[in-house]
Amino acid sequence: MNQTLFGEMFFGYNNHSKDVAPGQVLRGTFRQNNFARGLDQQLPDGLVVATVPLENQCLEEISEPTPDPDFLTGKCASCPSLARGHGAALPTVPQNPESQPHAFWFRSQRFP
Repeated sequence: MNQTLFGEMFFGYNNHSKDVAPGQVLRGTFRQNNFARGLDQQLPDGLVVATVPLENQCLEEISEPTPDPDFLTGKCASCPSLARGHGAALPTVPQNPESQPHAFWFRSQRFP
């Protein structure tokens, strides 16, 4: 059973230089049965170390998502599982795309 009461993020610290470690973040978790209310300074039950990407690794640009009607209707050649009927629902594109160009409808189908 997960008894996590809350989590908190901490910056890493370099003991030699006495500075904050720029690329290190620690995630601490505190559990209900180990947390004493009213005490300011408490150690977390667990710490997970996660490295933060360098600034030059974060310069990628993500394009806006654009719908692919062939993929959404199951007519995509690289989607054979959709063509065979695997899945619970197939999305369909509107019959008149000019009336609502950004709308997509979904119809549920049961397959044998």
